[in-house]
Amino acid sequence: METLIKLTNGINVPSEIWIGLKKTGKGTWSWSVGEKTRSAGYSNWAASPASSHHCGGMGGDGKWFGGLCNTIRPFVCHGGRDEWQWSDQSNSSFRQWAPGQPDSDSCTLIRISSKNWWDRSCAVKYPLYCYEDVKIKHVKIVRVEMKSDPSLDLNDEAVSNAILQELKLKFQGLDLQWRVQDGKIFQEKEKKKINEEEAIVK
Repeated sequence: METLIKLTNGINVPSEIWIGLKKTGKGTWSWSVGEKTRSAGYSNWAASPASSHHCGGMGGDGKWFGGLCNTIRPFVCHGGRDEWQWSDQSNSSFRQWAPGQPDSDSCTLIRISSKNWWDRSCAVKYPLYCYEDVKIKHVKIVRVEMKSDPSLDLNDEAVSNAILQELKLKFQGLDLQWRVQDGKIFQEKEKKKINEEEAIVK
């Protein structure tokens, strides 16, 4: 707290500033990073905040006060590390704690009905939702028409693999693969039948 007072005196700001405190429940205040004031073992209220005050600030004497969150004041940020982390160690400033939470446990669950977070003992078993960063692939089907020696079997695995490798060299950067239909990669093209009525008689 002495550091905050020295900081505000050093940059010549008004006597009242926001310090990142927010009301999260009845008589419960948390820092903007999600940590409760009581978890740090320190609070410094000049007086009990009014019930309509949901943001906390600090006066020139270092005492905390409650105020309306839409009041414009200078602010200082708390640079400490949040004690709550995602299991994959990724960073997130989003918090959705229920009033009075977190309490004293080490794991978090979400109550579907209220969409709020609650801390619980990690020993208690609950269904688990996992997050995965899914990369969307755009798939395009391209029809290839080829002419070959009638004695060459295009559906032979060695032949089809050789053709695919040639295509990959030509179209680098694309993930190419054959589409198999009826157990075959290549289908013989049907010969067009000439309609006798449309035949040109010379």
